[in-house]
Amino acid sequence: LVALDNKAAWRISVGSCANGGAKVAITTDGGTTWADAKTPLRTVVRVRPTNAHAAFVVGADTSCAAVLKTTSDAGTTWGSDSSVGSAWFRDPKKPAVVHSPGPASSTPCGQRAVLDLAVISVGSARVLCADGLVRSTTDTGSSWTSSGKVSGAVALAVSPASPTQTYVAILDAPGCAGVQVRQVARSTKSSCVSTALPKDPGQIALSLVAGGGWLSIGDATMRSTDKLVTWSAS
Repeated sequence: LVALDNKAAWRISVGSCANGGAKVAITTDGGTTWADAKTPLRTVVRVRPTNAHAAFVVGADTSCAAVLKTTSDAGTTWGSDSSVGSAWFRDPKKPAVVHSPGPASSTPCGQRAVLDLAVISVGSARVLCADGLVRSTTDTGSSWTSSGKVSGAVALAVSPASPTQTYVAILDAPGCAGVQVRQVARSTKSSCVSTALPKDPGQIALSLVAGGGWLSIGDATMRSTDKLVTWSAS
């Protein structure tokens, strides 16, 4: 899930190289309705929109070799395969591997899977590891440093106004029957979204925008417009 503002966002279902199933959807009305775009690959591991019509995705087909595709018409058509050399992305077939701009790759979580990736700039990014550890790099993945650990965290987002602030979505947090959203550097919660949780993992995503954020929980979309204090369904 990548939101552009309080109205527009792009959402992907990752799928897999072997079984396909990737999906791309776009909303321009705050998540009330979503329009399915043509899906260009069997698996999509990253979407990076610039507006409601233009974006690139990184993914793969049956070979599981990563490629980049672009669209300028909201996913009606996609360009031919391009090099992924300029993009950050999680490896489609190796969940512990992150690729950065250039030929390099790294394993910021060691042997653990990278659950989420937040790109800050060409050289800077942040990841959420499967054990709740948050790690950051400012040198295109040459080195990673730990910046906190949150038990139960399943999704990661960085504040566009303050890139040093990292937020996570947490399951099974004390006193929250649903998804808790809070800043990694603070022990107090920002908010609790009381809701039923999907049975299958990997269906929760978080994205921040100026003044608030978006939270995807299965097929449901929640939004906050008061700096993550309260959330409402779209």
